[in-house]
Amino acid sequence: MTFWRGHEIIPINLGMAVIWFTRSARQGYAPSHWALGQIALENGDLHIAIAWWETAMQLNPNVTHKKTDPINVDHLLTTTGDSEALVILGKIIQNQQKSVLTTDTSFDQLSRAQQESRGIALRCFGQAALMGNVEGMYLTAQAWHKDKDYPVALEHYEKAASKGHVPSRIMCATYQIYGLGGKQVNPEAGYKELLECADYDVEAYVHLARCYERGLGTAIDTQKAVDLYRLSVDKTDSSESMFRLGQLYAHIMDESINGEMEAFYWYKRAISKDDHPRANFRIAFYYVQGIKNDLLSPDLSTAAHHFRTAAKQDDLDAMVELGHLLLGTHGKSALFPTELQQEGLRWFEIAADKGSRDAQRELGNLYHTGRDGSDEDYPIYPIEQNFEKAYDYFSFAAHLGDKTSALFLGTYYEHGICVPPNLELAQTWYTVAVELSIEDALSLHHPSGWWPAQFCLARVLHQNEATQNEAYALFKTVYSHEPEQHLAYLEMILAQYELYGLGGVPVQPEEAAEKLLKLAKAGYLKAFFPIAQCYENGIGVQKDLSKALQWYVMLVHHPIDQDVLDEDDLEDLSHAYFSLAEFYRKGVVVAVDLEKSDMLYRIAAERGSREAKMYLSL
Repeated sequence: MTFWRGHEIIPINLGMAVIWFTRSARQGYAPSHWALGQIALENGDLHIAIAWWETAMQLNPNVTHKKTDPINVDHLLTTTGDSEALVILGKIIQNQQKSVLTTDTSFDQLSRAQQESRGIALRCFGQAALMGNVEGMYLTAQAWHKDKDYPVALEHYEKAASKGHVPSRIMCATYQIYGLGGKQVNPEAGYKELLECADYDVEAYVHLARCYERGLGTAIDTQKAVDLYRLSVDKTDSSESMFRLGQLYAHIMDESINGEMEAFYWYKRAISKDDHPRANFRIAFYYVQGIKNDLLSPDLSTAAHHFRTAAKQDDLDAMVELGHLLLGTHGKSALFPTELQQEGLRWFEIAADKGSRDAQRELGNLYHTGRDGSDEDYPIYPIEQNFEKAYDYFSFAAHLGDKTSALFLGTYYEHGICVPPNLELAQTWYTVAVELSIEDALSLHHPSGWWPAQFCLARVLHQNEATQNEAYALFKTVYSHEPEQHLAYLEMILAQYELYGLGGVPVQPEEAAEKLLKLAKAGYLKAFFPIAQCYENGIGVQKDLSKALQWYVMLVHHPIDQDVLDEDDLEDLSHAYFSLAEFYRKGVVVAVDLEKSDMLYRIAAERGSREAKMYLSL
């Protein structure tokens, strides 16, 4: 190295550098092979450089992470006219990217290394494609396909396919089946193209098997799918086919076959072949839950390893599941040490930055509730409650179509959590949450909707007289789901609609009052004020001021946790105090007691009663 680059008093001596690097290379030292490749490149001999680099990568896939000079790609792209060499070089750089997965690289370094390697490899493939190299076109398309930039990928696949490149024809057929990249959906035509390609390239088998598995362009035939996946494994050792076999067995209904163990076997094979990301993702769940009959015991550390392996290959689902696992708790103890809990939080952040709405929602939840620490063997990593951060993450996820995050946004706007209260925006986001849960063209109150969002939307609509008819329909739908924690409230609110004919609902005073009385006798506090009103005004029941007084008194003397009262509860309470003040001032049912009535007026006014404030101002 000293002779190659020179050092202080030692001048550069390329000849001596080659001699020493060659001696070291004979001992199997990978960095010396890499350095000899660099020297060959600097001398303008790209093919010899590639030969040295390939040997270096075979000896040690991590050689480029050691103290070796990076490839000067900019110089290479502007000087070489050898498209085949560029393709080979791009493949070498792709292997660098894969080698990153086996290192203990930090998250940020991992991301940067992957992006740099991917970008450089893509430039090599792209330059080769511009020179007319068909494989360069195909590999460029593959790179864009992996990044899910399907329109650009399709453009390059079609260029290569037009030159008879069968793997590109296979991918064009796949795009046609699924309608990717703007290509018109035509499963039948795609299936027929795959049949033709299968005569020339066994890589078509896995795609044809997928057609039989899902009934894409042909009838569903699970056995044909299995046969083709197995044939693909036999002919090409395809990890994707191994994974697909695992997926089929994981969902098999045949009791004579242990589907879970078969799936586990095929996932293991796919992982052994090339660390298949989805196979790692799926097998991790078996290590989380175990396999019944003690065929596999749960092993959370191994599960974390497999989720992490998939996550390092940009699998967003794996990032999210790894975050869940590492941040998991059991009672007051964490499942993993603090540093791994911090890693779990970081994986949520990485997935969120990459556009995972699931990760964004989970981060929103974490910051919405916060996490208290603990002093157990594995202390829980504390996360401070932060509504501003929660709002931001819920907003990101909601705009990506996450219904739970949309529901949270509605709640934030309804109650003014870190944003100014805004019922109009609350209604908007609750509506979005409902719409995301139902099929197109169905009404918001359709029973197939997500009742928690329908419930929140109904409560907001109830506050506007013009939309109470919509609120009633939603309340009825939610009631049909029989949500235990809200049943009493729903019975009470529906009874009030029927009692007063709110929203144009047919008036049924007797039935409504009976429901309210039943709720009040069962101790449901929200029913106390409306049933007192019924008795005071003779609505649905015979007028009985003594019973009205009784329910008002029970309401104001009932032990109440002020923190759990909503605005309606506070309003009912202030009205109850005002009504009692009126009773004592006028001597209705009870003896006149002006001192007591004045006290009750003041309490009512302090609780917001406008009528009480007006009386006291006289």
